[in-house]
Amino acid sequence: AIPAPGKNARFLSRRLCAFSALHVLPWSEMFIKEVVIEGFRSYRHKTVVKDLSERHNVVVGRNGSGKSNFFYAVHFVLSDEFRRMSDEQRAQLLHEGSGMEPTVMKAYVQITFDNSDQRISFDGSSELVIRRDLMMKKDQYYVNKKSMSHEEVMGLLEMAGFARQNPYYIVKQGKVVQLATAPDSYRLKLLREVAGISLYDERKKESEHLLIETASKRAKIAETMEEIGERLTNLEGEMAELREFQKLDKERRCLEYAISDIELRDTKDKLKAIDDQLQRDTGARHGVTERQVQVADEIEILEVQVREVKNQIDQAGVETKQLRRQVEARVKERAKLSLQSEDIETAQQDDERRKEAAARDLEQIGDQITTAETSLRELLPDFTSVVEEEAQLLKRLEDCKERQSALYAKQGRHRQFRSQRERDSWIRKEVDELQHDMTGKQKEVCVLQRDVLQLNEKNGYLSEDLHERNDQLAEHRAAFAEMNKDRVSKKKQADTLAAERKKLWASERELEPKVQQLNEQIKTLQQQLRRTAPKAVFDGLDSVRRIAEEKRLAGVYGPLLEMFTCDERFEMAAEVAAGSSVFNAIVDSLETAQRVATVMTANSTHYPGQMTCLPLNNMRPKQYRYPDSDDARPLIEKLQFDHKLLGVMQHVFGNTLICRTLDVAVRVAKSGFNCVTLEGDQVSKHGGMSGGYHDKRQNRLRLQSNISAKQQELSDVEANLSEVKSQLNAIDTKMAKVLQELSGMETRQTRHKDEYEARKSEVRALTKEQAAVTHALTEKEKMLADVQSCIKANQSKIDSLLAEMNSDLQSQLAEDERQLLVSLEFEIEDCQSELKRCISTKAELGKRKQTFESLLEEDLNKRKEQLQQVLDDVSVEQQVRDVDLLRHENEQLESVIKDLKNRLADLRSSEENLTKKLADLLKSLEKK
Repeated sequence: AIPAPGKNARFLSRRLCAFSALHVLPWSEMFIKEVVIEGFRSYRHKTVVKDLSERHNVVVGRNGSGKSNFFYAVHFVLSDEFRRMSDEQRAQLLHEGSGMEPTVMKAYVQITFDNSDQRISFDGSSELVIRRDLMMKKDQYYVNKKSMSHEEVMGLLEMAGFARQNPYYIVKQGKVVQLATAPDSYRLKLLREVAGISLYDERKKESEHLLIETASKRAKIAETMEEIGERLTNLEGEMAELREFQKLDKERRCLEYAISDIELRDTKDKLKAIDDQLQRDTGARHGVTERQVQVADEIEILEVQVREVKNQIDQAGVETKQLRRQVEARVKERAKLSLQSEDIETAQQDDERRKEAAARDLEQIGDQITTAETSLRELLPDFTSVVEEEAQLLKRLEDCKERQSALYAKQGRHRQFRSQRERDSWIRKEVDELQHDMTGKQKEVCVLQRDVLQLNEKNGYLSEDLHERNDQLAEHRAAFAEMNKDRVSKKKQADTLAAERKKLWASERELEPKVQQLNEQIKTLQQQLRRTAPKAVFDGLDSVRRIAEEKRLAGVYGPLLEMFTCDERFEMAAEVAAGSSVFNAIVDSLETAQRVATVMTANSTHYPGQMTCLPLNNMRPKQYRYPDSDDARPLIEKLQFDHKLLGVMQHVFGNTLICRTLDVAVRVAKSGFNCVTLEGDQVSKHGGMSGGYHDKRQNRLRLQSNISAKQQELSDVEANLSEVKSQLNAIDTKMAKVLQELSGMETRQTRHKDEYEARKSEVRALTKEQAAVTHALTEKEKMLADVQSCIKANQSKIDSLLAEMNSDLQSQLAEDERQLLVSLEFEIEDCQSELKRCISTKAELGKRKQTFESLLEEDLNKRKEQLQQVLDDVSVEQQVRDVDLLRHENEQLESVIKDLKNRLADLRSSEENLTKKLADLLKSLEKK
């Protein structure tokens, strides 16, 4: 228990048999609200003691239940006794465990104070939570979840009156007896300590000692001030001398600046004259160089065009020979098709007459079936209505009879029973029997409802299956007609596929030379690029690529040269600025670079060359303050690259500006940036200059740009070629499939006929099964209605009996009950009369319904199936389609022959034009 600051309190711990007592003097300010212990001594698991009284709290328990350990837990947090502990002492405070439980490695005790009066001013909270964590090597305090040292916690407690010099705010067991038997002088000393007088005396001595020290420091400060005054007097004299020196030094610097300015102007005039001459010479040199490069490029283009024209002439000659052979073959096929068409047209006329007669009979049967079905549909609503009306009348009649019987039974109760008690006992027994009977009926209802649900589901499944089978029958009937259409369609499809295949063959012959030509051009450009750097550099790049592929390193992106692009005007400047860094490999991290280096070092024979890697994670983007000038712009702004490479690009190009002229470059370089001109002249920020003639044909970025363009073109051409080959494979597959389908047409027709007959048998069987299910469903629903009606009657009877219970036993019915009995007799007579009428109407409508159903099932539908079979067997449409197919093939051949002749004429004209163009190109090449 913790006493309030400034008030008397005591903590008594007495071990009397099996309990301990905790006592605090009453006060209404600061007190302990909650204690939480876990892992401390005997408290292995988390123990929370809360809702403590602000007056007295008693801890009661048997010996060994943890009363003393509870006291030690409070003492552990608030006392200064456990400040310094050895490892053994720490271990003793931790729960040791027993049996299978391991020793606890961490313990803590948490005490929550009511701080409503803000006795301890700490973050303004109304509660103060002090927690002490204990481990083998660590001891930590927390106040309101904030980590604090032991001294800071003790300081907070002293603010509330828990002074170290007054250890009696916690009174241990046996201390009270000791104080009671102590002499008066000792008790007086104790009272001074409890009242805080000793603490006051000690603080007073400390304050007096502090005053003596302060007086000594003031004397020393006075001496220091006197020394500073003497020093200031000396400094004032030196200050006058310094001002005179600064005046003379300013005059000297003005004279030196005037002399230097005159010399600088003369030097600038001479330098400007030299720069003007240099610019004129450089312009003339660049003009000659550009013209030379332009002529070389034109020659190269002409040579490429000459090779392309020669290849086109060779291809045109080969294609011309193929077209001549195809024309001859198509003419022979056309003559053969004309003879076949005449034979089929003769057989077509005979089958046409048979089909017309069967169609007329089928139309008449269809009209009769439509009339019978219409009459049956008109009859069914009336029949259904009569059946429902009959069921309602039966239910109403049964209900009236039940109510009549109940009234008659009630009327005879006075003769059946001697007293009201006897009658009520009989009613309760009767109600119990009725409820027992209702329970059985309800179970029967559940069974019948389940059966009805199952029959409805089965009927639905059968209806869906029957509908599906009927659809399948219709599909099979249509299949016989579609078979012939499919044959014509497949033949047309085969002809179309053959024409497409020929076009694709021509495209394939055109694309394959282009792929070969582009591969040769890329190889030449790559060889030119390899000549611009040492062999070891490109060997290293190749090794890195192979390592990335073999080791599946996703973090290797490739050389810097391939990672960015720029306008052709800035390629020379970018290459000069990057230097050899364009061949550095970019990787995602330093670990990837180390793995690549380890593999290359371990197997230098298989992975030769040298390589420098730029890890992205080690190169963070920087912020440069570039000069605001239109004549000098950051080179990195002219480059296009992925944003994730910003760190690497800034590392290589971030400190470089591209300048309009060399003069601008020299001026801007003084601001701490490397500068480069469009012609490749470079000025370092340290003052160095480099430049001269640069062969644009050997520009690495231009070569890489050409390689990338050719690779993209090659990729597009290869994609087109791959697409053409894929289409050819698909067409070949389709052709094989179409031919296979044409050869198996007879087999499929036979199989469809057998399946059609099987489906008809299945439909008949399903129709019978559905009729049986419908009949069973009707019976189950009728039984369910009867049982439900019985349950309702029993419930009505129970309600009537319960209403009669506890009423007086009378010899006569009440007036309203007698009137109800009379009305029920009339209502029963009316129901019986209406029921007879409904039964008669139902019998008449049922007879008519059965007549229409028999007519449809036994006569009309069978005749319809026979006539449909006759129409299905007639092959007039087949012959018509054969003739149409032959005509289509003939027209197709005519179109193909015409196209082949036109193509042949175009090839001859193209060959002549190409020969003329070749001669013109050779003349132009000789002039160059």
